[in-house]
Amino acid sequence: MSKEVNFEANLELQTAISYLEEIASSLKDGKVVVERAQDFVVLEPMHQVQMALGAAAEEERAEITLKLSWEKPIEYDLKISSVEPAIQPKAEGEPGIAEEDEEGY
Repeated sequence: MSKEVNFEANLELQTAISYLEEIASSLKDGKVVVERAQDFVVLEPMHQVQMALGAAAEEERAEITLKLSWEKPIEYDLKISSVEPAIQPKAEGEPGIAEEDEEGY
């Protein structure tokens, strides 16, 4: 499920700085929560992030763009140990692994 919160507005510079400081502080804490009305997104950045920074100045306008992104870690269902798992009884009608025949296949 994808969640997204977007915001765009003309703000006083100090207000924009405050938002940026909150983003930086939250990144340091390891979790960024962005809320707007009833919508919210929880972001938990990894140790390695990709950063894209752009700056442009024209005669009438200037802008800075900043983008941080990261991949979520892959979670594998692999477990390795020296302990055999307890065998769970199969429910009736549940498909299982076919038993080996006499030749081991």
